[in-house]
Amino acid sequence: SLSWTQEGTILVADTGNNRILELNRQLGAIWVYGGETLEASSPIQAPLAETRLADGNTAIIDSGSKRVIIVSPEKEVLRQLGTQKELPDPSCLFRRGDDPRLWVGDASGKILCYDEQGTVLRSITQVKSPPKPNDLFGSAGTESLSGISGLYVDPEENILLSLRNSGRVLLLQRGESVLGQITGLKAPMGVSMDVYTPMPAIPDDQKDLPPEIQVKIEPPEDEVPPEDVDPWYNERLLREEDEVRLEEEAKKRASKLADVNITVALAEPKKRLPYRQPSKVVDIN
Repeated sequence: SLSWTQEGTILVADTGNNRILELNRQLGAIWVYGGETLEASSPIQAPLAETRLADGNTAIIDSGSKRVIIVSPEKEVLRQLGTQKELPDPSCLFRRGDDPRLWVGDASGKILCYDEQGTVLRSITQVKSPPKPNDLFGSAGTESLSGISGLYVDPEENILLSLRNSGRVLLLQRGESVLGQITGLKAPMGVSMDVYTPMPAIPDDQKDLPPEIQVKIEPPEDEVPPEDVDPWYNERLLREEDEVRLEEEAKKRASKLADVNITVALAEPKKRLPYRQPSKVVDIN
């Protein structure tokens, strides 16, 4: 995987070579962690992801040891995030700008948010799924997140994630319920919602790069409609309206059922007339 640092460098998880590289704008390596010739001598095996933290340290997923470690610029392992029970199979990392929090996705179906000290701030294991079309009461179920392979969290903690096992990409509102999804994918491995994110500022010692290497992304001058930035904006509005409508209909149905009183009237049995024998006719002659 790749990630940008606030200093304008690029971090690369070189999985096959058991190392993490930090590259400058000329694509030259300025920091390397791991990658010894013998796999047994490397401090990490098959790293999957990396990200630079706000304090200058680097978070790394060491998939060979099924762990997330924090490494200092001096290449010292400062600590390990979580326990084997918390993170049995970490698969992706995410951190936003200067936000010190670190989000970790685990393939077992967990999303954990850590603070700078490694304390768990939030844990997500199940989310509410949208009501099924044939559900008359509009009740929402729950679903697990098995096979997490990519993770993105916006400033409002809406989460975009890819599920490798089921071939889906989900958009979760506040990390609690499914707002939208893309299905029919084959082993998706990453997601991103950075539409108009400018590149980090180019350091003074790197401004003389050739034009073909320099990359500049500027935000639009005019205000961008939300539907242009968020591909699920209109779909989310429609889904929210449907949820409100379904809730109101369910309440109406429930109130009607509560007001119905069923009574059964039993018919009284009919009275039977007493049996009388017919009069005998006597011949008086």
